[in-house]
Amino acid sequence: MKQIIPCVVSVLVLAGVVFLPGSPSASVIPAQSQAGAASALPSPSTPHVLKPIAFEIRSNRVIPQEAFAARVQILGTAIADHAGAMPVTTRLTIAGQRITPWGAFNAPAGNVNLPGKRPSFIVPGHHPAGSEVTIAARSWRSQQNAVKVYADSALPLNQVHVLRDGDPLPAVESFADPASLPPYLSKHIKDNHLSLHANQAIYLYELSTLDLSSPDTDFQDLVVLVTLGENVQELEKFED
Repeated sequence: MKQIIPCVVSVLVLAGVVFLPGSPSASVIPAQSQAGAASALPSPSTPHVLKPIAFEIRSNRVIPQEAFAARVQILGTAIADHAGAMPVTTRLTIAGQRITPWGAFNAPAGNVNLPGKRPSFIVPGHHPAGSEVTIAARSWRSQQNAVKVYADSALPLNQVHVLRDGDPLPAVESFADPASLPPYLSKHIKDNHLSLHANQAIYLYELSTLDLSSPDTDFQDLVVLVTLGENVQELEKFED
């Protein structure tokens, strides 16, 4: 009986292939996974693309021309008086239904003028074509339970601009130098125009003064972004 001598072979695996030492031709054999299939790197995920939703902006009212779902996000707030940051409250209305995703509208307790990013809110349900999307806002005196300025995109007031992709910036001093704008606004500006997704509208509020000729006028006291989609599930997948 012949004696069996154990033999140990070193195997080197690099970049998904196996090198067998001692081969005169330096042959390379594809490395296999445990299941026997060739290994592969996962492909990067593709961003979700929203189906275009046709809409119009009439007197600061966003009016989709087809059935839609909606996502609302507070991009930023920037308003203060001598006593500090002023409370700001906001309310969304779709097809006549009033919604307060961020707390009370009629009291400073619903303040959204806080540091940090506010989560986006996807409005439940599907809304028929022609339903108006409007947003109201209030600023409150920081040491009093009293409203300073009220603005509503549903009313013929000059305290709000509602704009879409490609629209020129408001003709106020604060927008003269886009590089000086806060990041939550500057990321949506290109060549002195709004740069948004085709399904988006942005609401810019002036809540510090009713005198729009005042140097305090900047239309950055509250900035809200509305994104339209075919349905709620589509908006849940979309990343701005």
